[in-house]
Parts: sequence; structure tokens; C-alpha cells
Amino acid sequence: MRFPGWMTGLLLVAPVAAVATTPFDGKWQGKFVVCGGVRSMAITVEDGRVSGLEEWPGAKSAVAGKIAPATGAFEGNIFGQGEFNGKFAIDSFAGSYLVKCPKKTQPAPVTVILKPQK
Repeated sequence: MRFPGWMTGLLLVAPVAAVATTPFDGKWQGKFVVCGGVRSMAITVEDGRVSGLEEWPGAKSAVAGKIAPATGAFEGNIFGQGEFNGKFAIDSFAGSYLVKCPKKTQPAPVTVILKPQK
């Protein structure tokens, strides 16, 4: 099949869609203790953006944020809980946030450890 000369030039400069990824892209999850009970978190990282859920008996909260791809630093929040910050490595995530536990006067720090799912 022959194409007019002007059409061939257009075909050569047609853009190719780039897929932006980070080394942290994928699904991550873990369980941890909060106020004496067990909670779980499952997140998805895609192009440096984080979304997911923290769940415990009878409730769940949305998790959202973003990762600095060069350092793995994470800044985000958990709806209803507040700021949630941490750091991603290739094989683990460690983060923390504050939560108001019943019968306590001060917010308690919560440590979250997540592992990538294969």
C-alpha cells in the first residue's frame, strides 16, 4: 500500500503513549494493632498515587496520597484519622498516623507496616 508523502511524515511523528510507573507500583497490604484491636490496610500504588482502605470490625476509612518516586517518601491521609506519612522501599512500607483511642486523653501513634503483594 502506498501513502502520499505528507501522510508518511505524519505516521513517523505520531506520538506513542508513555506509561509512567514507579518501583512501588502494585498492591500492598498488612495488619496492625490500633487501640487494642486489629486493623488491616490494603492499598494500590499507581504512577506514584496511593489509594485504598483501612478496615476494622464495623468500619473502614479511605487512604489516599502520593509518593515522591526518587525517595519513596509518602504524604497522604486517612479519611477521619488525619495525616498519614511514611516511606516506601522496594520490599516494605513503614508509616504512621495518630488516632484517638477510647479511654485515652491523648492521640496515640499508630505504626503501619505494609508488604507488596506478588
